[in-house]
Amino acid sequence: MKKITPFLFALFICVGANAQVDRQNNSGKIDLNTKFVKSDLKTGPRSSRVEYVYETFDTEIPATWTIQNLGEGTMPGWFWKETDTRIPSIGFAIIDSDNNSAGSLTAGYLYTPFFNCTAEPNLFLEFDVRYRDVTPGGYDVFLVDIWDGSSWQNIINWDDNHGTMTEAEHIKINIAAYKNAECRVRFSYTDANEWLWFAAIDNVLISELENNDLGTNSISSKGFITAGYSTTLSVTIENRGINAQSTYDIKLVSTPAGYNETISNPGTIAAGNTLVVDFPSWTPEAVGNYTLTATVILAGDANPGNNVITSEVEVKILGFGTPVLTFETS
Repeated sequence: MKKITPFLFALFICVGANAQVDRQNNSGKIDLNTKFVKSDLKTGPRSSRVEYVYETFDTEIPATWTIQNLGEGTMPGWFWKETDTRIPSIGFAIIDSDNNSAGSLTAGYLYTPFFNCTAEPNLFLEFDVRYRDVTPGGYDVFLVDIWDGSSWQNIINWDDNHGTMTEAEHIKINIAAYKNAECRVRFSYTDANEWLWFAAIDNVLISELENNDLGTNSISSKGFITAGYSTTLSVTIENRGINAQSTYDIKLVSTPAGYNETISNPGTIAAGNTLVVDFPSWTPEAVGNYTLTATVILAGDANPGNNVITSEVEVKILGFGTPVLTFETS
């Protein structure tokens, strides 16, 4: 049976004097994707660390990957696609029950190349995904498994939505427990012979971590921003390296000029953790568009490509039903 309703966006409506819309993402995008961003990929491969698999699917699913399709119909399983209004990417791998022949099974596996990671003390799998599930408890499922040298080990088993039409979900999983001489990862989907939705993946990266790597994740406000009123801004940073970090600076500036603050050493961040840093209050004096730029500065940062994030801020006069702040990624 075909799913009941198409995907609907929720509209944010201001019912009082204040409203806020906050959409923040890291700037830049590998392979020309404009809707979602993941900073580890946007600077490309770097010689300072080992990258066992690095695939952005810009023009195809490479021959080094293995496709095992088990379905029927015109689109029985995984294939490459350049664009799709349902997918926030340009160039990706997709398995698409929605556009396959009605009543035909859509199912298959997509395998990475084999790689030898026996000597790797830390190993992470990352990828961007847009998976639309028909309903929790339904027939469709999206799985990710890893070969541990003797058997497949499941690390993702989804029966609910992940990602949206405008922003994919970024997945980062520590897979060091499964390292072996012939390691590989497989992505799979089945609609159990029902006419359902789809799964799409992009920007697959399997690598070790840098020793030192801090990155910016987002800029946010702790209140509404209106001309003549003060608000507190926050920047979320993430430790994407192996070593804990305690000595670093975070700078937040506005364009046009009016806000310029730097905070030094706000706290120790363990590997894999995030920290929300509150900045001194900001009072924009004039309505208009501002660009807020946050930069984390770490001596010896191995991946400076993820250190900067920007958000476009539109400040308006407070009024009934009028949004007073919008964030847009630049």
